[in-house]
Amino acid sequence: MGDVYTDGWYPSFFSGGVGGQVQAIELALAVGDAKTRFVPGHGQVANAQQLRQYLEHTTHWAKRIMQLHARGESPQQMLGDAELVSIKASFANDRTNMTFFDERFVYLVKHTIEAEEALRNASEASD
Repeated sequence: MGDVYTDGWYPSFFSGGVGGQVQAIELALAVGDAKTRFVPGHGQVANAQQLRQYLEHTTHWAKRIMQLHARGESPQQMLGDAELVSIKASFANDRTNMTFFDERFVYLVKHTIEAEEALRNASEASD
């Protein structure tokens, strides 16, 4: 799965946005079955249920970031959003380096916004 799926870390969908990540994960789930094991770019091997849960958290993550961004909040301000903090926690596990994880939060929020805006702008330019 490469960085399309990582266990114990934030989603990494900068170039394809959340839509590209969703498509890739849905494709992997479609070609797999109940016995399929999904090998992440980093972390432990997952089953379909775990991959679906990651997909759910990923879409919730991007949606919440973009909601807060639309309200004019900066990535630094988003650090205090209880819902986003809860979503962030859903990506962590007992193997997550929490110090590094927390330090990268603002960086990854910024990149989520940049990826989503770039895709929206490209879509609007092609219309």
